[in-house]
Amino acid sequence: MEAMVERVVHLGFEVRAELVLDDGRRVSAQVTRDEAEALELHDGQIVFVRASRTHVFSGAAKPPDRS
Repeated sequence: MEAMVERVVHLGFEVRAELVLDDGRRVSAQVTRDEAEALELHDGQIVFVRASRTHVFSGAAKPPDRS
């Protein structure tokens, strides 16, 4: 899928790229610093992504009742 790099965040030896897909969904990808340098990741760059692992979070879940 095509995506635009919205922000690149350096996290020690890893880098998180926050991406916006063509349909407006926001996703993130985490790569090593070496991979990020090889890809020359920067804000506004168009990249192509393929999901190898996905996690979907919903704001609808309630925390457990602890009473």
